[in-house]
Amino acid sequence: MRNVLASAVAIVGMLCASLVSSAAGAADIRTIAIMPMASAPGNTVPGAIVGGLHSAVAAVLAQDPAFKVASDNDTGKYFDKDYTAAEAAKALGVRFIFMGTIDGDEATSHVTGVLVDTTDGTQLFKGNFFSDPMNVDQFQIELATSIKLGFQKAGL
Repeated sequence: MRNVLASAVAIVGMLCASLVSSAAGAADIRTIAIMPMASAPGNTVPGAIVGGLHSAVAAVLAQDPAFKVASDNDTGKYFDKDYTAAEAAKALGVRFIFMGTIDGDEATSHVTGVLVDTTDGTQLFKGNFFSDPMNVDQFQIELATSIKLGFQKAGL
């Protein structure tokens, strides 16, 4: 009887440890929305790049299992709209928002972006990024890498 009771206690202990581990793993996933870039006044970066850069950055982050990224269909609804980070995060079901503006021309694009923790409004990082707008692959990787580093520096 003691062996059966000891076995049952051991099994219950393993199940509880497994559930705690699963819950901790779920909490480690960073929920984030990469918002469409607002076009700065006078911006002449081609419209396809302005409209698609957020999608490209989201696609890079979505490949990392540490992130759960809001869909383009949902974030795209915010293109050319006024919103706060907290409003967008609540509607999209995420904790973190990356938002910014794009400026430039056909030769050089400039993105000013900020990563916000919407639970308390903390800016995890704010940065300026410059690139050839026709080299979207390099630009999206640079932005995604900066977002990841923002999380690391904040200890998240």
